[in-house]
Amino acid sequence: MTLSSPKGNDEAAVNVPAILALEASGDLLAVAVWAHGAVRAHQAHVARYGHAAHIATLVEQVMESAGVRFADITHVAAGRGPGSFTGIRVALAAAKGFCLATGAVGMGINGLEALAAHHASGTPVLVSTETRRGPCYAQLFGDGGKALTSIFETESADILASLPAGLTDLVIVGWQADEIAASLLVAGCGIRVVAVHAAARVDAAQIATCAAALIKVDDPGEAMTPLYLAPAFLGPAKQAGQ
Repeated sequence: MTLSSPKGNDEAAVNVPAILALEASGDLLAVAVWAHGAVRAHQAHVARYGHAAHIATLVEQVMESAGVRFADITHVAAGRGPGSFTGIRVALAAAKGFCLATGAVGMGINGLEALAAHHASGTPVLVSTETRRGPCYAQLFGDGGKALTSIFETESADILASLPAGLTDLVIVGWQADEIAASLLVAGCGIRVVAVHAAARVDAAQIATCAAALIKVDDPGEAMTPLYLAPAFLGPAKQAGQ
């Protein structure tokens, strides 16, 4: 398969993007390739740590499976968080390296936005992800993927205080989604939970799909910088210098 290169500002490169997508903000290290209007290949490696040791091999396998050469890639999209400090850096550093090597255009993608778009149904979507410190990061999205709140950090039991007034129906997606739904029920707030997708996590296929949608409307995406919402947390072993 041969696609136009972005280096010459070829119009076909914009209309027919080939996107390498990377995601490592949580326990899921994932790589996907989008080409000819769809995700053509995708692989994931589940591990709490060690994403840096596997990302290059995973990229090579996915590229081969998709039948896409590095010279074909027009864009490299990376999940910029929120999530694991180290995992986010792994994905972004790798993405920048591939951009440098291929001349592809880099795009940073809010992982919560990508996950919300995947579950869009016309009902507001509340998306949450793990902080690895106890609470969750969350953000509310409305029609067309429009952010209705900024990203906020909260305990699942306290999430109602961060939601805007007037919500009637809600889809809840991601980390602690069941607990969040239960807390809204206990609060008796009148919000009807239409669906709960507790197993859903940010994935490279969603990052690729979100990037493709942005490219279609000439949106360059976000900066390829980490979306950090809190200072680095050192666990007991690191605090002790071990």
